[in-house]
Formats: sequence, structure tokens, C-alpha cells
Amino acid sequence: MELFNIPGYPNYTVTVDGRVFGPRKELKQRITNGYAWVVPVVNGKHVGLRINRAVALALIPNPENKPEVNHKDKNKLNNHVSNLEWMTRTENQVHAQGQPVVMCDKAGNEINRFESMRAANLAGWCRTRIKEAIRDDYPYRGFYWRLA
Repeated sequence: MELFNIPGYPNYTVTVDGRVFGPRKELKQRITNGYAWVVPVVNGKHVGLRINRAVALALIPNPENKPEVNHKDKNKLNNHVSNLEWMTRTENQVHAQGQPVVMCDKAGNEINRFESMRAANLAGWCRTRIKEAIRDDYPYRGFYWRLA
């Protein structure tokens, strides 16, 4: 297992698949809003650090100094270096908006397909509740939802 230094986080390293190690051991990952993160100590202060950002800082060149890290497959827990890329806020928003959304029954059969989250919202479905249902894999108004 190869470890890579995380710039700006002295004594912390990360693997290509997102395992973060401190001076003594691997850090416990937490999940909030669908993202995995850890809490390293920097200059005596506990600092939240998303795993995707740790991997990108350590392993992905950012010559254009783009501020955000995108998950190519839109799976926020897939923090492998091959699934991450640097983006601007606008690029990231465009990437997130254009994906079709599928409404399914309990068995996973497709009931309806919307060309985007916005299209589902215009049809009367709450965008926030759909996102939560996808992230947490639970039904919203009796239907399961997934990205196509």
C-alpha cells in the first residue's frame, strides 16, 4: 500500500482509494451529506477534510487552480483517484444538473424517467427530497430514485 503526503496537512497521508493515515494510525471516516471525511489536527486545531479533497490534493495535479473536486461517476463515496477531477464551481454544477433521474418501484422497476433533476422538479417532485432519497437509498413518496 503506497501512501502519499497530503499538502497542507503535515504528518497525514492518503492512499489512491481514499484511506487517510495520521502519525499513528488510520483515521476513522465519517459520512455527512453523502461525503466521507476525516478530522485531522493541523496546528493544534481539529479540521474537517473531505476524503475526495485529500486524494485530489495528494495525487491530482491542479495547474489551473480549480477549487472543487468532482466525482466523475457522481458517487460521493467513490474516492478512488481515477474517479476524481478538479473543476470550477460552474463546471461542477453543469456536471451535476444534466443527469437523468429514474423513479422506481420497490422491486427496482423503472416507473418514470426525467431528463434531469430540474425536469422532475417541474413535474411536481421536490428536488431536495429526490437527492436525499438517492443519497440515503430510501423511498420518497413511495418511490425509490436513482441517477441514470
